[in-house]
Amino acid sequence: MWNLRILKNKIGAKIYYSKRTREILRSLNYQNDERQFVPLLNTPEHGNLGDHAIVLGELFFLQDTLPNLKVIEISGHHLRFDKNRVIKLLNKSNVILVHGGGYLGNLWPREEELFREIVERFASKKIFLFPQTIYFDKTHGGDQEEQISRSIYASHQMIHFFARENQSFKLLKEGFKLERVYLMPDMALYLTFERDVLGVLAHSKPRKNMAVFCMRNDRERVLNDLTNQEIELLVRKKNYEVEYTDTVMNSLVRPHERLNRVAEIFGKFSESRLIVTDRLHGMIFSFVTGTPCIALDNLSGKVRSFHETWFKNVSFIKFVSTPSEVEESLEMLLKLGEEDIAKELELAKKNFKLYFEELASLLKREIRW
Repeated sequence: MWNLRILKNKIGAKIYYSKRTREILRSLNYQNDERQFVPLLNTPEHGNLGDHAIVLGELFFLQDTLPNLKVIEISGHHLRFDKNRVIKLLNKSNVILVHGGGYLGNLWPREEELFREIVERFASKKIFLFPQTIYFDKTHGGDQEEQISRSIYASHQMIHFFARENQSFKLLKEGFKLERVYLMPDMALYLTFERDVLGVLAHSKPRKNMAVFCMRNDRERVLNDLTNQEIELLVRKKNYEVEYTDTVMNSLVRPHERLNRVAEIFGKFSESRLIVTDRLHGMIFSFVTGTPCIALDNLSGKVRSFHETWFKNVSFIKFVSTPSEVEESLEMLLKLGEEDIAKELELAKKNFKLYFEELASLLKREIRW
């Protein structure tokens, strides 16, 4: 019975994505549209709202800075279920954009293998990988996978890697010895410039005396339940109500649902006075919404590395290594007013704007639109 259900789901997916490919082809044949077709590949349809915030940032960025491009997203599911026809479709463009995130390396092997296949199949095309984290664990298997990826990445002469924190930048630049590697903020941070679209307006609502815990429960988790309880107790002692949420939903999120789902989680963060998280996008969402945050690390170390790269001087985002540091951070965060946070947010935005302008200039130069 179970196998039959899986078979039906696969058949349904093939039909759905086959129809989607036909729709894209029809849109490309529309004669009055003279824009250059560029695919945005490997976008999400799973329930991780951090990944959906990234693709929203990518799409807003491309719409704002390269309006003469006809950007069509092709999800990872779409590529897997209608691969042959999607590959023919991709051959219609000389440039391939690949969705960013934190899936390169051996923590998420299916995603790494898909990216390797993209690199190998399209050796003659320019490929731009939006800001990514790459991580291989220090095991024999991790070392082997790292060597395979290094060989495949180096074989492509026209691939541009954007690393979203220093740890990944050093691995790609110094470890893999790749030439076209750039440090660039996670694309979800572009949503700082689109706060009105997401309903995140400064002082739009009074904040509740609530602390939201947004914690991992997957293979990247390093904190145990006991540590969570210790931190929760410290927060409650400061008279915060505590509520648990997550940036991952237990259902698919289709592209047409994306904006509303991300706006909902931003709304949750916006009405809270404190976020405690070991999720990278828990920390990023806190920044975008101007919400004080205590951030803890994950297995790959990307939260620490990202904080050191981009948020080190942002006083309302505190990174802590141990529960003992939480109390001191709470005291400091409690002293911050909304005006203090708003000033820091604007200052940090100016820095991010420079990086996004650099990214736009590079894409314009390389794509030659």
